[in-house]
Amino acid sequence: MKTVKRLIILILITIFVSFLDFSPRINAEAGDTIYLSAAEYGYPPFSLETNGQADGFSVQLLKAVAVEMGIQLEFKLDYWSIIKQELIDGELDVLPLVGYTEDRDLVLDFTVPYIVMRGNIFVRDNDDSIQSTEDLFGKEILVLSGDNSEEYARSIGLDTELTATATYSEAFNLLSDGSYDAVLAQGLVGEKIIFDEAIKNVSPVYILDNNGISRIKLNLEGYEQKFCFAVTDGNAELLSILNEGLSIVSTNGTYDTLYTEWFPFLINDTPSMEKMFGIIITIIVPLIILVLLTAIYTVRREVKNQTEHIIKSSTSNQIILAAFEKKFNSEEEQYAYFLEETIRISESHDAIMFSMDQNHQIKVHVVHFELIEMDCEKVKLGEFIASSSFFAKMEMKNAQWVFNDFGNDLNHGENQPECLKSIKNSAILTYINQNQEMLVTLVANKEKAYTKDDMTQLSILIAGFVGMIERANYVKQIEHLSYHDSLTGLHNRRYLEEQMILLNKPENHPISIIVADVNGLKKINDSFGHSKGDILLKKTSELIKKHSKGDDIIARWGGDEYVVILPNSTEKQVTQFIKDITTQMKKESIENTPISIAFGYHSKVDTNHSLADSFKIAEKRMYEVKGRMNRSKLLN
Repeated sequence: MKTVKRLIILILITIFVSFLDFSPRINAEAGDTIYLSAAEYGYPPFSLETNGQADGFSVQLLKAVAVEMGIQLEFKLDYWSIIKQELIDGELDVLPLVGYTEDRDLVLDFTVPYIVMRGNIFVRDNDDSIQSTEDLFGKEILVLSGDNSEEYARSIGLDTELTATATYSEAFNLLSDGSYDAVLAQGLVGEKIIFDEAIKNVSPVYILDNNGISRIKLNLEGYEQKFCFAVTDGNAELLSILNEGLSIVSTNGTYDTLYTEWFPFLINDTPSMEKMFGIIITIIVPLIILVLLTAIYTVRREVKNQTEHIIKSSTSNQIILAAFEKKFNSEEEQYAYFLEETIRISESHDAIMFSMDQNHQIKVHVVHFELIEMDCEKVKLGEFIASSSFFAKMEMKNAQWVFNDFGNDLNHGENQPECLKSIKNSAILTYINQNQEMLVTLVANKEKAYTKDDMTQLSILIAGFVGMIERANYVKQIEHLSYHDSLTGLHNRRYLEEQMILLNKPENHPISIIVADVNGLKKINDSFGHSKGDILLKKTSELIKKHSKGDDIIARWGGDEYVVILPNSTEKQVTQFIKDITTQMKKESIENTPISIAFGYHSKVDTNHSLADSFKIAEKRMYEVKGRMNRSKLLN
């Protein structure tokens, strides 16, 4: 008997524990959904621990999005390899910092990127044995466990050389102690850790460029990381909320405020012109007393050169800032503005994009946006032939900029065609496509040859301009997602609510509104899975779109509910619209289950009542129809 009692107690305890869900996201007091998130240790400035709490740029950005969208989050701290797997398994809802890869996209869903970074190699200062990725083989290399750095290293064949650490802080301290040869990390993350940990003997690998004149960081080809928010696979609703929130914080200044707070070392802290003058004068005054007149003349000449350099730097920055603030009607206007300003600051006669493919066919993109194709003889003679208009700007988006003294290349290049050697004192910058099939050069002609300072200023200007274009494209993508449903491609609730106000004008009357509810979505999801439910929603969307007019507005209101606004449509036209859809839907089915939609509508002829009032009437009618359909189905 005692054994039976013990068995019963054990069964009851097991049943009780099974009902304790540690991940469900329901707030008992408010009834609101709480989304579970996590931050990883030691990935500054994106993700870190502050007084036992999750912190960092990415964490704060996700929190800001949550505030704007009215959702609640709960954070914990753990190692990256653990929280990544928990997100894949559905134990977490969202992570603030996940680098996009094609493999991860198979098991997770990603928002649009909010920052893009590139990887570098970090070594001890006294070690010059690593100057390229080939030099990594046979060395002892540190990466972050489960991070893009480990995935990249294995993709290029590094395997036995790798040691994975739980945090980057651990990796950089091991490198500093001499235990390992190198660390692979995102450049910004590595430099931040070096600064925070006060590591004095570690820095990124630099290589010589511009014929040994310039030193640039060695960026790892293929190790580019686009940081996004990531959600569990198939969570389209949360993904849509996060994309919309990113759009809002990107436009209301929150993103810029967080960026300034967490990346102060990236903010331009170039001394002002007045401060530079003060420094120069402080140096010059004692020299006046100590040197001869010839030395004074030399110092004054140097002051003049420095002043011109400061003015050019200021001008370049002003152009970039103005381009950010300026409203352009098209990309053509953006490029025209950039090239015209290039002419102005370089005191040139002209500015063009000069391109050459492997077959030595040359194309030129001039300031007024005519694209010109030329053969070698026509280059020498200065004859131009007009063609299409999209060549150079598409290359500009995809190319990798390389600073180069093009004049030296022309004089010493072994495989240059004769037509290129005829161009003198014109090429300032070159960039080469990743497949190295195209050399593209910004050309600005003037009488005197360009100085190194000229080339430096123009390279800064161009780098800023390319970054401006890249960020503008991200903003456009975010804005599109904020007004569209990610599953069906239809407009979303936010867009429809705005249109309800804008369309309530006399010229749009009579105007009608339809509320449609898809029957049986839960049954399809429970019986066949959410992928079949998604197909049902997409088919319903296509069905409604097929019978709508060009000025009709169709939106997914949420879940299984759709709303259609029909300007300049009578009640008779609306009933025919519903009848046509009903007739067509009887021919459609999902897993042998017929498509069934309940409709409610309301038409109004003047502006005395709002479309919001019409929506309430239409929605009430829809639920009445849905009730009758359910009762009829039950009786049958």
